[in-house]
Amino acid sequence: MTPDARPGLCHTGPDQSLITADDRVAAPEHNRGTSMDTDEKTTPPRLSTARSRELGEELRRIRHRARLSSAVVAESLGWSLGKLSKLETGTRSTSPWEIATLIGRCAADKTTRDRIMTIAHESDTGTFTRPHAGHPD
Repeated sequence: MTPDARPGLCHTGPDQSLITADDRVAAPEHNRGTSMDTDEKTTPPRLSTARSRELGEELRRIRHRARLSSAVVAESLGWSLGKLSKLETGTRSTSPWEIATLIGRCAADKTTRDRIMTIAHESDTGTFTRPHAGHPD
């Protein structure tokens, strides 16, 4: 009977090291711990805001209206698919120039273009409110 077949006595861990019943690892010290104990640096996810999600939804809407796939648009602009996806979900920002380029690629009409560029130029205050001309609070 192999050591792995004796229940409760020992088995092999994910890194093929021998784990005994008293949880001591018969492997070099540097193999202990989780695989996440490396020097990998992780970037915290960028939180989206109401403004960035609204802008992203508008960008996605004009792309769909133009009947263009995200892959086609990203490739034609020289962007990664991830960049376009993150713009459309509001988890990535970009310059107004790049937003205008995307709007142009999707051939949006002037009214739509102006509305989206207004959102793109707004400062991101982190609130859900926006003043509307001619409408009292």
